[in-house]
Amino acid sequence: MGGADSRRVDPARARQVSDNNPYAPPKAPVSDFEGSGRPSLPRHVETSCQLMWVNFVLQLVGMVLILFQAPSAGVIVVTIIMDLIAVGIGYLILRWVVGKLRIGRNWMRWLVTAFNAIGWLSMLLMWDFFKLVFTSVFANPVMAVSTLVQWVVGVVAVVLLHTRQSRAWFTAAKD
Repeated sequence: MGGADSRRVDPARARQVSDNNPYAPPKAPVSDFEGSGRPSLPRHVETSCQLMWVNFVLQLVGMVLILFQAPSAGVIVVTIIMDLIAVGIGYLILRWVVGKLRIGRNWMRWLVTAFNAIGWLSMLLMWDFFKLVFTSVFANPVMAVSTLVQWVVGVVAVVLLHTRQSRAWFTAAKD
């Protein structure tokens, strides 16, 4: 009872045994690598990601403003349910997009650019439809300002992803 437990290995003795072990791996000095090997996130990419979130918040404001224009309580309930579903899906997609951009996925930069370009081109191609939409949106001054700000912020976010500094960082990140 008073003696040492024979099942336990003495650390000093274990070191001696491993030093004499012919099957032990070779010893070599190891220098820890500091840093990720990649430049940090450029300011333009960070700003672009933040602007995408700003656009998301502005869209939420627009959704709330539309609620006040609903003609009846039944329409408001349906609109709230649909808006909550849309916000949830939009949040998840935007979180995924921004996450991929922040870790340097060049394909996501091009995907964001392509989807924005398709949206802008669709306005030109379907101008008769969008003219009706814009007429109703611009009837409310707050909605008009919100929509214009969203459009400008969206354009700036895409442009920032394609600055020289951003392109160099995305190219260095290599998917």
